Amino acid sequence: MERKPFSKYNVHEMNDPFLSRLLSNASANGVDASFRRDLAIHGQHPNAVILCCSDSRVSPEVIFNVGLGELFVIRTAGNTLGENEYRSIEYAYHHLGVKRLIVMAHTHCGAIGAALSDPSDENPLICCIHQHIKDERDPDEASKLNALKVKEEVLQRLPDLSVYVLLYDIEDGSLNTIEKE
Repeated sequence: MERKPFSKYNVHEMNDPFLSRLLSNASANGVDASFRRDLAIHGQHPNAVILCCSDSRVSPEVIFNVGLGELFVIRTAGNTLGENEYRSIEYAYHHLGVKRLIVMAHTHCGAIGAALSDPSDENPLICCIHQHIKDERDPDEASKLNALKVKEEVLQRLPDLSVYVLLYDIEDGSLNTIEKE
């Protein structure tokens, strides 16, 4: 059975203009068809795992200017680490041979802001951030502390993985490494 490209499937029947635009643009993404086939046939061989925030302003492929197959990206609000995120990192490490993880925090993080604004919030994600940032009140410092704690948690389970922590400034586009003081 021949598959239709998803970008052509029912595009004109969509009642949602945004979704229609996404589907229409999907085939015009500039990726060479032979390169895409090569990735499908030979599999992925990413150079790094990126654990970053789900924030729509923080797109690692755009920030690092890389193409398909170069990054194994895991996104969660506040770049938090739950069991499924850890399992994804472990999969990339053991099955794809990826030996480096970049935990990328960012300025103006909504999840960090939520944790700072309501210390009594019982949302499990916010509780995780609270545990990482303790009494820190500065949003950028809280983002850094949260990312450093994620690094520690990963290294407890995968001590041979190279883990780097970066802070992305969404205002000026800069990236800075974060080291534990």
